[in-house]
Amino acid sequence: MNVNNTFSIKHALIFNAFFILNFVMWLLGFQIIAPLIFTGLLIYFCYFAFDSFKLKHTLPLLIILYLGLLSLGMVATSWDARSIWLFHAKRIFIDNSIFAQLDDYAIWSHNDYPVMLPLLSASFAKLIGYWNEIYPKASNVFFILPPLLIFYDYLKNPRWFVLLVVGIFYILAKLLINGYMDGILTLYALSTLIIFYQLRENNNNKLLLLLAVLHSCVLVSIKNEGIYIFTILICCMYSISLKQFLISIQKTWVLLIPYLFWLVWRLITQHYSVYSDMESGLFEKISFNNDLLKSILVILKERLSWDNLTLIAQFLFESKYYLFGMMSIVMHVIFKKKCNMWSRLDSFIIQFIFAYLIFLFFVYVFTPHDLFWHLKTSATRTTLPIQLSCWIFFISIARKISSHEKYRD
Repeated sequence: MNVNNTFSIKHALIFNAFFILNFVMWLLGFQIIAPLIFTGLLIYFCYFAFDSFKLKHTLPLLIILYLGLLSLGMVATSWDARSIWLFHAKRIFIDNSIFAQLDDYAIWSHNDYPVMLPLLSASFAKLIGYWNEIYPKASNVFFILPPLLIFYDYLKNPRWFVLLVVGIFYILAKLLINGYMDGILTLYALSTLIIFYQLRENNNNKLLLLLAVLHSCVLVSIKNEGIYIFTILICCMYSISLKQFLISIQKTWVLLIPYLFWLVWRLITQHYSVYSDMESGLFEKISFNNDLLKSILVILKERLSWDNLTLIAQFLFESKYYLFGMMSIVMHVIFKKKCNMWSRLDSFIIQFIFAYLIFLFFVYVFTPHDLFWHLKTSATRTTLPIQLSCWIFFISIARKISSHEKYRD
């Protein structure tokens, strides 16, 4: 294992371990040590900074410091950031309990949402000793670091990494630092895809497998979509022959752990009778006591009109960043005779894009909300994993073209 690989995997693994430890301590009622955990995180970040300069891997560090300063200089004014995520963190801090939001007060704040990131903000506030509306939000920047390290390890070339980061800044923009979770969820989704690809190529790497487990546990604990993204990635990873599937699953069965991790919070919300707006709306429309299939068919008949399908397609495919995916396919067609352009990673990305598009399609088909309102307020954010996938796909093809031209010269 080379130095770059060891550096990235080790630090990404330990940062994820801090996030999960903070969650577990709050869950078990040991929130009194939350400030110590956050202090440990800060100390380890200083060690990471020292290690970065020592080994000359400073790019991820500099990007995090830059984003941290921007986050401290930005007040959370958007609805989701202020009235959901920071509101949850503030309630956890004031009530000194991970279960603060489960009294279902202010149901508009989506009390069923996972609390992995709000918990770290609450721990930061406990360390300082009081709450305000700016600095707790900055703790979210720590969650950006493990995905960046994974991308850095995969690309292994500072120039390609900088190009990737430029795309991340353009696609995710201020969603990385304004208190929303969608940008961080997107980074975790695509970095998990990279880990699974590497794990599929080398499933004997125990350190990589441990990273996959911890990283996935964080992924499923960011937003509700995380568990579906994780499931899609698992299906794409195992979309191979039956024989290979059985061999692979024997070595990677521990990837079931993120499901158990997600299930803990899920069972807690069920115990407190706190449900998502999607669940509550569907329960009202679907009759489980009479004819379930008939209820579903009624919804489908109502939603699968030409106007609704056109509306869904319009919002799901409106991003200009999809052009990078189309350009990648064109580049593959043009250069496929000169060099071996297509890789397993490219197939993985294409599978994920199509599977996630199908998932989003059915989410909007079955939404209990007004379809136009739901699409208008969420589609630009829910499609972010697809947009960033297109950019990574473009970089993957461009790298192979560059490598071929350099080798030929």
